[in-house]
Amino acid sequence: MPPVSRFGGRNRAVKKQGVIDKLKLFFEKFFGVGGSFTTEKPKFFNYANAMAQQSVLMVAEDSATHGTKKDAE
Repeated sequence: MPPVSRFGGRNRAVKKQGVIDKLKLFFEKFFGVGGSFTTEKPKFFNYANAMAQQSVLMVAEDSATHGTKKDAE
């Protein structure tokens, strides 16, 4: 059979809207995103500003030389 355009011929707008409605229904059913898309400005996080406002925590002990014990026992 020759290829057939899905939107060719009569009632192009009706067919197109039918496909769009089916896609919306699919996304609403399985993903919950159909019709609930909102555009918001992205929130940017500036790491340099955050580090300047917080004190840096020490995550390790002071360095010790190899071969020596820290606690004399």
